[in-house]
Amino acid sequence: MKKLTLLTGTLLLSSSLSAQYVSEVLDKKVMTFHNNECEQTSSCDLKEFTIKVYKARSKYGSAPFSYNVMMEGYYETKSLDTLTDFAIVQFIKGALVETGRTSDFTRFGIRKFFGKKWQPFHHPEWQIDSLDEDPIYASFIHEGVYYRHGAYQLNPKRQSILFEDVEEMFYLNHKPTTPRLYFSDLPTGSSVSKSLIRESELEFRTCIYKTKNIPQDIGPDDVDFAEPIQCFEWEGKFPYNPETGQISQ
Repeated sequence: MKKLTLLTGTLLLSSSLSAQYVSEVLDKKVMTFHNNECEQTSSCDLKEFTIKVYKARSKYGSAPFSYNVMMEGYYETKSLDTLTDFAIVQFIKGALVETGRTSDFTRFGIRKFFGKKWQPFHHPEWQIDSLDEDPIYASFIHEGVYYRHGAYQLNPKRQSILFEDVEEMFYLNHKPTTPRLYFSDLPTGSSVSKSLIRESELEFRTCIYKTKNIPQDIGPDDVDFAEPIQCFEWEGKFPYNPETGQISQ
């Protein structure tokens, strides 16, 4: 049986980027998979897969609070030689909806999606969540060359790749000394301004696969391309309450 660890908590953080910027973490959830029955998936070089999900509200100066979800995670293998034998694919469902307060309109937000800019932030069914044409999360493509693990991060002596203001070290440019790679996601959240209501209604599924089982030539709807070793589900849903005029946590 797969062994999963689930932890929750609350903490308060102040960003070092500006004294006017404050981020309050309302909830923290840690999900960990220990690959104890690896023979079933022929994946015994993978030791562990963990993600941490934070629900937070943030504000800058006197602006109203915005609400968002943040995710960071890592996977660890038994050796450096097998570090790139595994990779993350993330799936997304839902939408980011924008509604005018001073003018009458409702529209989807925009995002980069599968290599195309200015795409509607609207995923009515589950799709692969990738900025470029490679379905691997945190891949990097430059001048037609695929660096499938290029934007994964190294994390020497850091507790978090989200909350510590230190130089980022990417696998593309640095050689790891421990067999662990990190990744993160900061989806656009919900907020209210004088002219605009932005509502995040998003679901995510973050999965780990053998890299050789992740094709490069599939589209966003090809969600059943292979069987994952493990998946974690999380969400960023912060609806607007018209009665209070505020975002619901």
